[in-house]
Amino acid sequence: MAKNLNRPVFIIGCGRSGTTIFFRLLAGHKDLAWFSNYLRWYPEALKMATLNRLFHMPILVKLFEGSKWFPKPVESERLWDRFHPLDNPSGTPALSEDNAHEMNLAGIQSYIASIMHYSGCERFVIKETRFARRIRYLLALFPDACFIHIIRDGRAVTSSLLRVDWWPSLPVWWADGKTPLQLQQTGLNSVQIAARMWKAEVERILADKEYIPRNQYTEIRYESLMRDPFSEIKQILHFCELPVYPGFDEHIKALKLEPKNYKWMKSFTPVEIASIEKEIGPLLSHFGYS
Repeated sequence: MAKNLNRPVFIIGCGRSGTTIFFRLLAGHKDLAWFSNYLRWYPEALKMATLNRLFHMPILVKLFEGSKWFPKPVESERLWDRFHPLDNPSGTPALSEDNAHEMNLAGIQSYIASIMHYSGCERFVIKETRFARRIRYLLALFPDACFIHIIRDGRAVTSSLLRVDWWPSLPVWWADGKTPLQLQQTGLNSVQIAARMWKAEVERILADKEYIPRNQYTEIRYESLMRDPFSEIKQILHFCELPVYPGFDEHIKALKLEPKNYKWMKSFTPVEIASIEKEIGPLLSHFGYS
């Protein structure tokens, strides 16, 4: 039953950067297995990974992808933490190779191998926003892994973070687990905190990518992905050494991409935009955002 865990694919990036939609685009490839919503609900029911095959059928994705009951790729924090319980109750700390020995590697490998088996796939893809601060940790566990970094304009990410209901109570790893609400009590405003989140996550990735062999790391821009998803995804498949099979374009069409990168311009006042750019201006310039 077991399959070799060859070159797993890790999707990394700051939350609200487009990692979820990219994950769903890539997960439609028939050679890739992934953690599903069904395994999140029933983690012991590994045979439910058989349902992943439905997500490889564009006609079904087009009809049912919005349904709660349709199998789809999801973040895997609860499943992942089964094999690496953390003392920190927030579950958000940065990890390095020094923490890798704490992971039950045989357990996670066996679990993933079972998902691959029931999905009928030869490779595995996974996405978690926590991975932005755990690259060295993951590389120590999976030395041949591929890392795909999704980059989005930090002003758009700041706007998006401020609009989601979980953001005010999220323990922030770079602030000793304090939440944005708690940080506001120190004198920071909500816009500054969200902008610093993007900066902290992206700077951590840029620092840690130096540990990754060049042929195992690549970057993709959210803006380019939304503008021309077909070309961008094909380049990523080439990077991952995955074939471009007939019909994969239909999966991309079925997900009905909706670009949302310029809503931030109407979300902030000129004073707030100036505040954001004061926090993250050099990093925006580094990526060529005007």
